[in-house]
Amino acid sequence: MEKHFAFVGVMEELDTSLRLFETILPKFFSNVTSQYWQDQDAKIPEKLLKEGHVVANKNPLSKVVTNVTRNHLLESPVFELEYDFYHFILQRFHLQKKHFLTE
Repeated sequence: MEKHFAFVGVMEELDTSLRLFETILPKFFSNVTSQYWQDQDAKIPEKLLKEGHVVANKNPLSKVVTNVTRNHLLESPVFELEYDFYHFILQRFHLQKKHFLTE
């Protein structure tokens, strides 16, 4: 992963990810943070902006993930490598955040 990708963002810290994209790859991501939020503000109805709640998934067939399902996935050896990879990406993200976005 490190050989082929300069940076991988994480959705949990979208704003920081966008700022890092701007900083690390300015040729491709110049002004992406302000452009993204400007586009999002134009798409979100005023009522939802005031309430501070936006529904991202509008699929009527989607089901709520139960705690039983969540626990099963957390304990499953099938997902162990997935979690390890995610934690590696998260660790790398925080190192790059610390390095490139020192205030």
